[in-house]
Amino acid sequence: MPNDTRFKVNMNTGEIEFEGSEEFVKEQLLHLPNTIKTILEIIPYKPHSHKPRDVEPETKREAKSDSNTSDISDIPSNFGEWINRFPKSISQNDYILVAGYYCQKKSEVNSFKTIDSNGFLKEQSIKITNPSECARRLLANKTIFAVSKGKKKGSTSVFRVSKQGEEHLLSLLDKSP
Repeated sequence: MPNDTRFKVNMNTGEIEFEGSEEFVKEQLLHLPNTIKTILEIIPYKPHSHKPRDVEPETKREAKSDSNTSDISDIPSNFGEWINRFPKSISQNDYILVAGYYCQKKSEVNSFKTIDSNGFLKEQSIKITNPSECARRLLANKTIFAVSKGKKKGSTSVFRVSKQGEEHLLSLLDKSP
């Protein structure tokens, strides 16, 4: 549609998007303050720091590296050591993300399958109720993305942890005791 107008705001996945005729988009923009107010009443706004990690003072970064908790680039060869860096109170989605990242980094193709990440968790006696649903949720919040989809019904998709997912892993490590 050549006469379509589009308005999009991301604000790091808060996403509001209008598309249609110019009149439609203008009308929606007039109602935008009320729309945002309604959304904030339903889902309270929780501000988060936009400060890049690279801006941290050098001494703080060194202290974190010494404690060996806030660095996801240093993957131990043993999954048990890796999973124990994270708080025990993380969600099932986060467990799949943590295990998926481990699988991905140990993989020659830099990706993971949910079944493999769940297998590592089972070895540590961590039971995930529905690993596939966790993967769908991680896809929805953009902490992972699909590298390839299973072609047949019941076949497994292949995923990769996104940059946003890596940042989430770092935030989980920062909460670790």
